[in-house]
Amino acid sequence: NDKHSNVLLQCKTGLQVSADVCVVTLPLGCLQKSISNNEEPFFQPPLSDKKQEAILAHRMGIYKKVFLTFDRIFWPKGESMIGMIRRVEHDNSDTDDDDDKSFSKKNFGNCLLFYNCWAKHGLPCIETVLCANEWAVNRSDEEIRDAVLDFMQDSMGQSLDMQEWFVDCHVTRWEEDKFSGWGAYSSYCLGTLERHTDELRCTEWNSKLLFCGEATISEHEGSVHAALMSGVRAAREFMRVNDTTKKCD
Repeated sequence: NDKHSNVLLQCKTGLQVSADVCVVTLPLGCLQKSISNNEEPFFQPPLSDKKQEAILAHRMGIYKKVFLTFDRIFWPKGESMIGMIRRVEHDNSDTDDDDDKSFSKKNFGNCLLFYNCWAKHGLPCIETVLCANEWAVNRSDEEIRDAVLDFMQDSMGQSLDMQEWFVDCHVTRWEEDKFSGWGAYSSYCLGTLERHTDELRCTEWNSKLLFCGEATISEHEGSVHAALMSGVRAAREFMRVNDTTKKCD
């Protein structure tokens, strides 16, 4: 806060912005990082103890999308979603983590759900989601691509030459991006309570600091819909705080 009881934003570029009200839309992971940095505090004065407890009570989830584009369609064309199951031999022997193929078979799982972009958009592309799969974090696009192709090969048959038909690969990396909070979405973990989500959306600094984002909506937490709904709620809260409801349609 500045001397006029406004919210003062101090940017690293030297720019200063003074505002009557500030709406915080930072991802949960960024909020967690901001309150744990004692050497360079992000909020001055600090957020309330209840707010900090609520922020730390949640966690960021790992959700990596992999898009594979081919020069032809070799999967069912009409189905929008395709579930694939591969048979993996059970091996109780120790596996060297440097053996990428064995390591991926051990940690990649036996089931994957694929989204058929041809059925939805007419694109020769197939999308899969590696949810909560720590194996893929910080691995190269080529390693992840080969692991998914290996899975598809095991599931659909060794006679298919997928590597020859492969054109391009795109991998999302939300959990590796500091600006997305080192994760793709907020989620409950052991010890998270409903009151923590309620507290996340409570105002701070005498209602000068508002909070929104998917983490603040318990009904659809972790989704884009929750982010949108929280923005509408924050806008209404802003109008209430500033007594502008009668001035807006």
